[in-house]
Amino acid sequence: MTNRFSRRLQLITILLIISSFIGALPWREIRADMNTHGEYDAYPLSITYDQAATWDTSTQGEFTLTNVSEFEITSWTLGVDYFEDVTISNIWNATDITTEEDENLHISGNVSIPAGESYTFGLIATSEENAPVAPSDINTINFISVDPNEEPAEENVEEVA
Repeated sequence: MTNRFSRRLQLITILLIISSFIGALPWREIRADMNTHGEYDAYPLSITYDQAATWDTSTQGEFTLTNVSEFEITSWTLGVDYFEDVTISNIWNATDITTEEDENLHISGNVSIPAGESYTFGLIATSEENAPVAPSDINTINFISVDPNEEPAEENVEEVA
């Protein structure tokens, strides 16, 4: 009987130690560290996301867009989907064009990205409860590209003699 009691006491002690350890873990920080980088295929762009910093309910993220097409991209709009509702409190090297009707963040840029080249922009995303982690998905909504081999349309020009 003493042996059974001793084993139960050991089991209860181990469970209490484990639960104390798990309860003391900084879950908020662990959650943010789990997903601080992302890679997305959003043709004609390949996009990488890196979390630069996080505090309270905000995250600073950097997005690198690489043009994987054969042509120069002169304008682009992205749809960025986070796991939770977020707002952009600051953005640089791009423009937040999100409207109230949009389900995701909409970000645009009128910056030329030559074929095979990259462009970086950053933002600070804020959520109500937790600091946002990497977006769950990023899509190219629209883009304008230029074929360098295409000749410009000829305009009607009169020669003056």
